[in-house]
Amino acid sequence: MGTEMTREQAAFQWLNKGLVAAFATLAGLSPFWEAKTIAGDAEPPVVVLFTQVPVSQPGPVGSIPNRNRPGQKAAIGARVCLLDLANGQVENLTLNFTAAAWPAPSFDAKRVLFVGRRNAGDADAVFELSLEDRGVREVSLSVGEIRRAIYFPRLYTLDDDEPAEQIGVLATPRGETGEALFTCRADGTRVRRITFAPRGVTAPTVLKDGRLLIGIGDKTSDAVGQPTVPVLFSLQTDGTDLFPFAGLYDEFAHRSWPCEIDEERVVFFESPTTGGTRLAQVLRAGSLRTRREIGQLAAGSYEWPSRFDDSRLLVSYRNDARSTYALGIVDLGNGATIAPFFDDPQYDDLAAVRLAPRSPPAGRSSTVDERLSTGQFYCFDSRLTDRADGPPTNGVTGVRIFREGTSGQKAGSVSEEAVGEAIVEADGSFLLQVPAKMPLRMETFDAEGNVVRAMRSWIWVMPGENRGCIGCHEDRERTPPNRHVLALRKSPQRLGEGIQPALPVAGEAP
Repeated sequence: MGTEMTREQAAFQWLNKGLVAAFATLAGLSPFWEAKTIAGDAEPPVVVLFTQVPVSQPGPVGSIPNRNRPGQKAAIGARVCLLDLANGQVENLTLNFTAAAWPAPSFDAKRVLFVGRRNAGDADAVFELSLEDRGVREVSLSVGEIRRAIYFPRLYTLDDDEPAEQIGVLATPRGETGEALFTCRADGTRVRRITFAPRGVTAPTVLKDGRLLIGIGDKTSDAVGQPTVPVLFSLQTDGTDLFPFAGLYDEFAHRSWPCEIDEERVVFFESPTTGGTRLAQVLRAGSLRTRREIGQLAAGSYEWPSRFDDSRLLVSYRNDARSTYALGIVDLGNGATIAPFFDDPQYDDLAAVRLAPRSPPAGRSSTVDERLSTGQFYCFDSRLTDRADGPPTNGVTGVRIFREGTSGQKAGSVSEEAVGEAIVEADGSFLLQVPAKMPLRMETFDAEGNVVRAMRSWIWVMPGENRGCIGCHEDRERTPPNRHVLALRKSPQRLGEGIQPALPVAGEAP
């Protein structure tokens, strides 16, 4: 790549510097020639990491639907860049790569993970860039087609001398069509798969309390052939404690891109079936019942939100399918209005994230025991429900467990096979031992074998995990009565002994 600029490129650079300088003024920043000082030291520069993908492809700009999404391989020529908001300077951080995309900074803002390939024939791999010396190293691991990588909180385990730094990797395992989430150490060792949803999961967001937020295809519409819609779930970094976070009780809509703004709020995009895009928020505490719409966004496509400060988001957006993606900022306190600040017409400008040190999320100690092949699932009282439709639940006598499979009945668009049946105690409780690392769903039935309640989503347990629920389609945020249920006075009923996972656990270390 030459260093000389054409007249058009020089004019673009001059214009874009003006946009960035105007944004810096609105954001309360000082341009580099007016840097403020505190005790003799200049304030640290405000810089943004982002991806640029060239739009020189056949057909009109934007004619290829859904291009440049994180679930796709980065296009040839994609690069990771650093933008200084004070002076508008853009630096290409991945000069020696055929393609590089989706930067994710470390908590101390000294390193960056990205996905890319040095040569055109290579598979996408995870790389770590040092911002101090611009050195790059590959994180070598084999988990399928790699899509994203981010830093995870540290993990405490009994067999480690000290808490280990973790990396989370989103990849499509061999033989599957949906993405799964893996974890590994910073050097690529100790690989573990932590999600097992048959339809795949979306790229994770790390909350300040150490949990992950992911999207899982959960709700299905009544119309035949309609796709599943992601409900947002929280998850621990060892794969345990999968729990609905947002969208479970709300209208049918596609929810994506959760972003934690402060200690209380998480925002995300919603696209209802009626069209358009809106910005919604929930409180981290009581997230299932606190949804509030912030505002309806103007027509266009909105992707990759990230926190700029307590009241603003960085986003990528385009007005229509023939426009390129630009970088903008959304004001959460002003009806979700958007203001552009950077747009290179030769590239889609994507996945911007502010580069600044932040407190590492809380670490977690894990009880997962990889030597085991089962976990336990219990229900406090399957008669408890907050659903008014369907038959009464006081006639429940048993529970059936299904796994993802290749034959049998259908749950949404995924085949399933029976794992087994178990007795529900007189007080509505049950305790089961089930295969670990396997997508499961359950349904309760009455004395005649008729289904009373049926799950529409898939869950799993990790090896040695004990997890459960209060009831069947009950309020997920209620506290159960304080009593010693019958099922917990007995040994667990064992189901699915000897069954091997239908989904291969790709890339895992022994």
